[in-house]
Amino acid sequence: MNKMFQTALFCFAFLFAHGFAVAGSADGPYVVWMNLARDPAPVDLRIKTITGDEGCGFKDRNGILFMRIKPEYITKELVERGLVNREPAAIAELNQLLSKPFDLADEGFDGIQVYTDKPTPHIHTLTKGNQRIKSRPININDEGDLESTFCNESPRITRA
Repeated sequence: MNKMFQTALFCFAFLFAHGFAVAGSADGPYVVWMNLARDPAPVDLRIKTITGDEGCGFKDRNGILFMRIKPEYITKELVERGLVNREPAAIAELNQLLSKPFDLADEGFDGIQVYTDKPTPHIHTLTKGNQRIKSRPININDEGDLESTFCNESPRITRA
C-alpha cells in the first residue's frame, strides 16, 4: 500500500510540474517588421493578412508583429546597414536594441524581419543573439512564396 501511494504521489508531482513548465513558456515570436520597398503598402497588407489569419501560427502562439508601432531607436537606416549591408557594428547594435523592453514586448524582441525590393525582392531576418543574417529571395507575384518565406524565416523565440 505504501509503494502504491508513493507511485501515485510521484505521478501527481510529475504532471503538476509539467503543467507549470508549459504555462511559463514564452509567447511569440515578437518580431519587428520593416519594409524598405519603394512602395511598401502592397507587401505590408499581405503580411498583415498572413499574421492576422492562421498563417504561421502567429495567432495561435500569441505572436506579435510590430509593424506600425515600433521602437524609434530601431531606425530604417540602422536596419538597412545591419540586415541589407551586413555591417557587423550595426548588427551588434541591433542585437543590443532587441533586448530592450517596448510596449507589449516587455522582455524585448526575438528578432527583425525586413522586406526589400532593391535590387530584387528579398526577406532578411535577424534573430536576437545571432550575428548571421538570413536572406531569402522571393517571387513577390506568388502569394504562397511570400507567405512561406515569411513564415519559414521568422525568428525563433529567444525570450525565456
